[in-house]
Amino acid sequence: METSRSNGHPFLNNLSLVMYDLDGTLVESVPDLAAALDKMLLDMGMPAAGKSKARLWI
Repeated sequence: METSRSNGHPFLNNLSLVMYDLDGTLVESVPDLAAALDKMLLDMGMPAAGKSKARLWI
């Protein structure tokens, strides 16, 4: 059984995926990405990169 849905605008009626690029345009994601990166590096026996290096790599 297929149901019809309306999202208020014809363009959105068949929309099934929305993606965001979180490189600092919408949110300041560097702290979270740096924390994840540092954990990965430390788990691999490597030194943490820190926010300033991570910012250059994002």
